[in-house]
Amino acid sequence: MNSIYIVEAEMTLLEALNKIHPQSSNRTLRHMITQLRVTVEGEYKKQARLKLVSGQEVEVHPKPAQE
Repeated sequence: MNSIYIVEAEMTLLEALNKIHPQSSNRTLRHMITQLRVTVEGEYKKQARLKLVSGQEVEVHPKPAQE
């Protein structure tokens, strides 16, 4: 199941991911971004410092299935 977060105030993508997964380290969150598991408004983003504004939807997709 995908994790979805609606941004409530201006923040970076990394900060939004920290709200979705507070138990995860910044390294793990950045790895999610580089694995193309994070979308903002339906578009994959690769910048951890991307500025987000109130109302934007951040979604974390599950890990791809290993063969």
